Amino acid sequence: MAETSASRTPLRLEARVREYARRFGARPAVIAPDRVLSWAELDAAADALAGRLVAAGAAAGDRIGWLGSNRPEHVVLVIAARRARLALVGLNWRLSAAELDYIVRDAAPRLIVGEQQFRVLLPAGVVLESVDDGAGGGFLEALARDAGRSPGVRRPPQDDDAAFLLYTSGTTGRPKGVMNSLASLEQALLAPQPHGFEPDSVLLIVPPLFHVAGAMWSQYALLFGMTQVLLPQATPAAMLDAVERHRVTHLLLVPTLVQMALAEQQRQPRDLSSVQNISYGAAPMPPALLRAAADAFRCRFVQAYGMTETLCAVCHLPPAAHRLDGASGEAHPPTGFPDPGVQLRIVDPGDGRVLAPGERGEVQLRTPWPRPTYWSLPAGTGSSFDADGWLHTGDVGFLDDDGCLHLVDRLGDMIISGGENVYPAEVEAVLGTHPAVADCGVVGVPHELWGEQVVAAVVLRGQADVEPAALADWCRDRLAHYKCPRRVVVLAELPRNATGKVQRRALREPVQAAMSAG
Repeated sequence: MAETSASRTPLRLEARVREYARRFGARPAVIAPDRVLSWAELDAAADALAGRLVAAGAAAGDRIGWLGSNRPEHVVLVIAARRARLALVGLNWRLSAAELDYIVRDAAPRLIVGEQQFRVLLPAGVVLESVDDGAGGGFLEALARDAGRSPGVRRPPQDDDAAFLLYTSGTTGRPKGVMNSLASLEQALLAPQPHGFEPDSVLLIVPPLFHVAGAMWSQYALLFGMTQVLLPQATPAAMLDAVERHRVTHLLLVPTLVQMALAEQQRQPRDLSSVQNISYGAAPMPPALLRAAADAFRCRFVQAYGMTETLCAVCHLPPAAHRLDGASGEAHPPTGFPDPGVQLRIVDPGDGRVLAPGERGEVQLRTPWPRPTYWSLPAGTGSSFDADGWLHTGDVGFLDDDGCLHLVDRLGDMIISGGENVYPAEVEAVLGTHPAVADCGVVGVPHELWGEQVVAAVVLRGQADVEPAALADWCRDRLAHYKCPRRVVVLAELPRNATGKVQRRALREPVQAAMSAG
């Protein structure tokens, strides 16, 4: 039987994998479209890869990068890095070569393991160990051949080992490398969570493994002995096919993917009866979308809130707190309650006062596990943590009388128009309820009289035909006048980052171009 959060042992993740290989070695640990790795095969491949890395000169504390899609080789590398006392660096292949160049030079990995197709993104001289050279899964086959000859690596992991280096999305500037110790990673993985994992759970890992959400869900599966299903290309069709074929029980999705999955399910129905729990985050779930998802999946829903600096979600809205009737009169619906041991407060960003329930301010957090360090940043510069260990999230929100967090927007995204504060997310929430709107984003554009004017970009649903002025009127009936968009432009798509969040800085350019054209 696998370990769950309710039946813990002191074994670390890499030791648990060894134990699962011994106890139920033939059971599938990782499933991919062209490969299934049993626990025994996974354990042996990780040993062989750890030996190969050490033989190549990797010393304890060195960084090893992963530049690839969601593939079984990443899971092998996670365990191998632990056993060789190496820090794993997640590299975002969706970045441009210039953006990735900055991260690679900052992290300075000894070696990068990944896919040949992404080699063009790397700076000259950086070594890429390709996982897709040769036919028939050559990389894993080579590890299988090495497994019998590998002497094993004798490097017992230590609590203060640098274990996990992930880079922030850089939505407010240069990405920052967030380095977590092994102790932090283990404590975060073992923290109570409401996803309802069971020994026989099957997790579909949809978020990219270079991102904290995908990486942590993959490691939940390793820690608790669950099967994980990986898709190199997580299209809605591939996702639903995998759910049906592998009887997936748990998914972690952003709301935009939920919407796309529902459209695919309507086009070609699949058997989704195995799904027990859908966790979602990164953006609010519109009430109508939540109701439609509940009708289609007939499962539990959990909303999660966290960030790279917290390692995992630290606030959750459990299934019992979800309203599935599609009705919500709240401008800012609940985000979640702090998890056990997590401290949360709302602070005035101007004078630092802790605010009372209902008052809006910056969300600040403290986790029960050790806080991370920022890689290569001089002490005291660029940190989001204050001297008392509080993480200044940059999110604006408030607590209700029950202690539940409600998010409003990002501090840096606030629009000041005519002296009034406008939070884009509030306007987006109203625009998103219009039946013709499939997606929307709101930004501030310079204005001679008002300082900034509110402008909305919308993606229309299907063949919908609606005048932009009608969308502005829709907002005027539901929002204070100063919050309403003065212009609405129609775009084919909105720029989003790997976690599904609208990149408002990138949105301003197409918005201003559309305004100039029309």
